[in-house]
Amino acid sequence: MTTDFKTRLEQQEAGLRRFDDRPLPEILRERAMPRPLWARRPMTSSGSELLNEVKAAAALSPAEAFCIYAHVPYCRTRCGYCDCYSFPLTPSRAPELADYPGYLEQEVCLWGRDNPTLRKKRLSTVHFGGGTPLTIGVDGLCRVVDRIREYFKLNESTELALESTSSDLNEKVLDDLMQIGFTRLHVGTQTLCDPIRRAIGRREPGKQVLEKIRYAVESGWTVSTDIIIGLPHYQEEDILADVAELTAAGVEGFSIYELVRSPRNRAFFEHHGILDPDITAMWRQYQYAFWLAEKHGFRLKIYNHMAKGRDDNRYFTSPSRGEDLLSFGTIADGYFGDFLYRHAELDEYRAGIVNGNPGLLGGLKRTDAESLYARLEREVRSGHPLPEPFVSILGPESALSLFQRWIAKGFLRVTDDGESTQLLANGSWFIQQMLDDIPINAIK
Repeated sequence: MTTDFKTRLEQQEAGLRRFDDRPLPEILRERAMPRPLWARRPMTSSGSELLNEVKAAAALSPAEAFCIYAHVPYCRTRCGYCDCYSFPLTPSRAPELADYPGYLEQEVCLWGRDNPTLRKKRLSTVHFGGGTPLTIGVDGLCRVVDRIREYFKLNESTELALESTSSDLNEKVLDDLMQIGFTRLHVGTQTLCDPIRRAIGRREPGKQVLEKIRYAVESGWTVSTDIIIGLPHYQEEDILADVAELTAAGVEGFSIYELVRSPRNRAFFEHHGILDPDITAMWRQYQYAFWLAEKHGFRLKIYNHMAKGRDDNRYFTSPSRGEDLLSFGTIADGYFGDFLYRHAELDEYRAGIVNGNPGLLGGLKRTDAESLYARLEREVRSGHPLPEPFVSILGPESALSLFQRWIAKGFLRVTDDGESTQLLANGSWFIQQMLDDIPINAIK
């Protein structure tokens, strides 16, 4: 441990203890990821009128641009540690795969046919996530992108991005995807350390993953990847080696987060004996990952993504630019202005598409107070919250008190120019606590 990092760690711990005298592990366990509005209160819209409500919201939204997210819920096999909504291509699920690109195409038509306002707006990015989008093949992705081009203003300024495992990539696939127009790639590397890769079910050696990343970078791709804290046997020296090798290979972005336990991956946690991990060690590794990324020239792009160079992580940063989100596919969330909607789970989604609708689960509209709160939430999640919106919405005294508390707790620092603020690693770790600190009752 270097002197610089030890000093940083001591400062971050001191901030936590300034307002809480409990043992550090108890404090650290109170972290949580941000919750969407539909998880805080029930959806109010459903049924046959929901599509019309979403289209009306899209027509009325003041946003000048929007982005598209398409969810592909299939994987070749399911990784034991994964918490994503995805399905392995078992014999019972495999026949569905051929139909899925068609479902996404039908959705594009449903949203695009009767929405002239949306068709005129600038499309900033199209992002495919999952699951593993490449399970539908390059041809399947091409079909969906072509349909999007037919209905929306997809041009040379629109970023096409996808998430992928390294095992689905090779030189031909990368070249073919670039021919379609894709330029940003998020590779689920997890780690380059072979013993850990074997423990989590990754078959490719780390050396081979690096070779694919180098080829992608040399071909002009913007590449990002993950640093996952909490993988079995993953230590600080492994993080050090991964960040150094991936940076040298040309990676321009790191998403840093903790391995999340849920009913989907509980068996993995039980198998590796990490149901009750050393939370202090995980917090220290989290701090270390941020510190290392900064040492390699990366800067915070949103609350849990460090980037440099060309990586603006356009889909995940779209709320900070005030863009709307049109989503396709099972469980995908979207929003236009203050109206939020969510797609149904896979079987219900498929049935909806077969019946000529987008397979939506429900939607809800923010109240005026929720809309103001959402503006402040976007500021915090951006990683660079500006004081002005807080002053405008909460009033000078309440806003000043809130920022002083966050700075004292080591969640936030004032930037060197004094014009803005930046989240520190503790702010990222306690992002939901920061959001809970916002005095909702003061928002009228």
